[in-house]
Amino acid sequence: MVGYTGDNYLRDDTICAPFTPPGKGAMSAIRLSGPEAFAITDAVFKPVSKTQWVERQLNIGEVRDGDEIIDRPLAAKFLKPNSFTGEDVVEFHVHGSPYIVRRVIQTLAFHGAREAMPGEFSLRAFMNGRMDLTQAEGLADLINARTEAQHKAALAQLSGGLREKVGDIRNSLLRLLGAVEVTFDHPGEVVEAESIEPAPVIDNHIADLKSLIDTYERGRLLREGLRLGIFGRPNVGKSSLMNRLLGRRRALVADEPGTTRDVIEAPLDIAGIEMNLIDTAGLRTEATGLEAAGQELTKEEIRDADVKLIMIDGSFSVTPDDIAVFSQVTEGKIIVIINKIDLPQAIELADVEMLAAGKPIAKISCLTGEGIGGLLAAIEELVLSGEGEISDLIITNSRHHTALSGALECLHNAASIFAGGFPEDLAAMELRLAIEKLQGITGGDFSEDLYATIFSEFCLGK
Repeated sequence: MVGYTGDNYLRDDTICAPFTPPGKGAMSAIRLSGPEAFAITDAVFKPVSKTQWVERQLNIGEVRDGDEIIDRPLAAKFLKPNSFTGEDVVEFHVHGSPYIVRRVIQTLAFHGAREAMPGEFSLRAFMNGRMDLTQAEGLADLINARTEAQHKAALAQLSGGLREKVGDIRNSLLRLLGAVEVTFDHPGEVVEAESIEPAPVIDNHIADLKSLIDTYERGRLLREGLRLGIFGRPNVGKSSLMNRLLGRRRALVADEPGTTRDVIEAPLDIAGIEMNLIDTAGLRTEATGLEAAGQELTKEEIRDADVKLIMIDGSFSVTPDDIAVFSQVTEGKIIVIINKIDLPQAIELADVEMLAAGKPIAKISCLTGEGIGGLLAAIEELVLSGEGEISDLIITNSRHHTALSGALECLHNAASIFAGGFPEDLAAMELRLAIEKLQGITGGDFSEDLYATIFSEFCLGK
């Protein structure tokens, strides 16, 4: 949040920053935005063509620091309000030398521009009505998207889907509030006002808010990813499963029990959800020394994992150590895996089903790959069962979830007040609070601390 406080917060000056990643490349881009953007450009950029600049058209020219030519870039002007920030903007497309980028920024600063803080261009776009807070947050999520599902969820938010849904609910509640308030603002008078029955309106919007809130758990997983832990006694194939799922050798595999003595992690994308795949030390009663210490880490992962894979060896009967693993992995989303189905099977399926207690069972061979597709489908079903399409409106942000939950509580309170025959001014107060919480989602509360928190997390140049 550095920079978004005091005198330099929301200053009406001209800012500049590169909006392409740092490092060497073919091209880099620099954005200049603010009231002096065109004047500064005229001072440093000399177009080759003598014709008048055309908005949104690239012009080739020279960026000069006095008589010294720094680069021959392309530049384009964007007139307010039809620019990213809603201000006058110039974009310079320079050659991708870090030295050139640094010199151009220094030259723009010498002529009156200030180097932008992270997220400051997006902040100005928000303040100038080019986007609301939900779209700004969607833009940040889009930049940070690492999977297809994250990308689609961010695009849905960036397109304004949440703003429109929340706006419709808010406008409906405003009409209801107006109809309620007129009855006690003018007691005993005949006043023409819209007649609205409160109960159906409130009940409908309670359902709307619940529907949005119910998407949050999936949205959180899409945005933040989840931990997928593999648990079992030694030598059932946990490390082999990690290597098979990753498609490369990440964990050492050996016949000797207790090979894995630490937690091994690697990123994995399943069904568009970013997962952190966790291979753990096998659990057994005879472990000592370093192996026992590794098992303590395994127990921590059992508590922290979002999805837990319990693996057993199908070429053996169920062992006491297998039973001990099931006794420890009892909560959360669990899939039981019978591995080594390429070998003669000694395990009794009925014993596994009794231990699984209704949890899904997948049969696989880490050696041949048989059944891996079914396991991935089971993980996807377990994580996303009953959810809508990825392109549907999904709540991914904890701030939105908190505001929606608060608005829902206010509507429940208002419904109870109307149903109990209590004074309607109490219900009106709850309606106002619900409206304020919904307005806060898109940014209507104008909290500088809130904006500082949101926009300071953006990358430089956005």
